[in-house]
Amino acid sequence: MLEDGAVVHVFTRASTKAPFTYAGLGRTVQVSGDKPVYITWEFAAAGPPPAALVTKRRKAWGTRVFEEHSGASFSRQAGNEVLLQRDPAKLERALDSHRAIEAAVASILQESGHQALRPNGGPEFDLCWDANGVRNLVEAKSLTDLNVTAQMRTGIGQLAGYRARLEAAGQRVGRCLLAVESQPRDPTWTTACRSCGIELIWGPDFDGLLGV
Repeated sequence: MLEDGAVVHVFTRASTKAPFTYAGLGRTVQVSGDKPVYITWEFAAAGPPPAALVTKRRKAWGTRVFEEHSGASFSRQAGNEVLLQRDPAKLERALDSHRAIEAAVASILQESGHQALRPNGGPEFDLCWDANGVRNLVEAKSLTDLNVTAQMRTGIGQLAGYRARLEAAGQRVGRCLLAVESQPRDPTWTTACRSCGIELIWGPDFDGLLGV
């Protein structure tokens, strides 16, 4: 449910014996940790959403949230639990960073004569631009010292998935760029991205966005 920027139905509960409550359609904004995994959701449903719901998954298979936009259902395996906490400050920080990355990338593209585009159906990448008959993809990711590994893995996986789905639909894909807010301390992330056909760029200048 974290792949390809999927919008999923999110159900929550306060304890193992409490009934599930439907929280709405959510999109992953930030993923951190390994055991347990913390997921920060952005809710797109109409009306005032709950404050940031950060899902703590004790087991990777603890919850199954179906990616259907209607007729949602929910199932779980006995003995697994989902604990929730509200952290609006962290969500707001992640959203602000994400928006700032998108704005900076769009501005650079516009200044160079390209039009930054949003997806119109299909994979939910953050931005793209078309040049010479091919589509170039950009996925934005906020980073902190605590979530860098999870965010980088998620971004690489998302871009690989977007590219595969677009090419399967007959779309020519050129460059795939992972735009993060700051340079990761571990230089091997650049190598890891390159090995997957992905270019890693970072703020504040996002050098390499235009391929120079």
